[in-house]
Amino acid sequence: MGFERVLYFDPSMPKEERMQPPKITFGKPSWFENVREEYTACRERVGVIDMSSFTKFHLKSGGTEVVDFLQLLCSNNINVPVGNIVSSGMQNDQGCYENDCLLLRRAHNCYFMMSPTAQQTRISEWMRRHMPKDGSVSMSDVTSMYTVLNVVGPKSRELMSELTRTEMDIAGFTCKVRKDFYCH
Repeated sequence: MGFERVLYFDPSMPKEERMQPPKITFGKPSWFENVREEYTACRERVGVIDMSSFTKFHLKSGGTEVVDFLQLLCSNNINVPVGNIVSSGMQNDQGCYENDCLLLRRAHNCYFMMSPTAQQTRISEWMRRHMPKDGSVSMSDVTSMYTVLNVVGPKSRELMSELTRTEMDIAGFTCKVRKDFYCH
């Protein structure tokens, strides 16, 4: 996989100490104030969260087989209009949780799926074991092909407005719907 995932930023820490894991404690950790500052920035202003390390799969079929396959694995209804995003769990046949994912419907027979970083190998194996035996559904790991930046906070539209010519008004961005645009 090879992705580094920062836990928090501490600009005052000497460079040689930055790669050391934080000390574990039952009390208030040494990094508490750093995380509080990041949280406050996201809550009151704007923050950018790098989610590029999250697992990403491309699922496709010739017909609607991919819909049937995902409906079998997912607890939520994933048969949504093209462009919509669904958050769903994936359960095994005993009802136990196997995966938590976001599914973006890109076409009538195509989905883009995002899952937690740590699930990449395990969920790939689990899903492949449940794929139709006739090969009608294909799944590709596209994790390294996409960067995912989550822009959050009440000033996120202001930041995005500086980066693109696309209108960033709230009416244009409904919940769980994909919108393509370019940054300059």
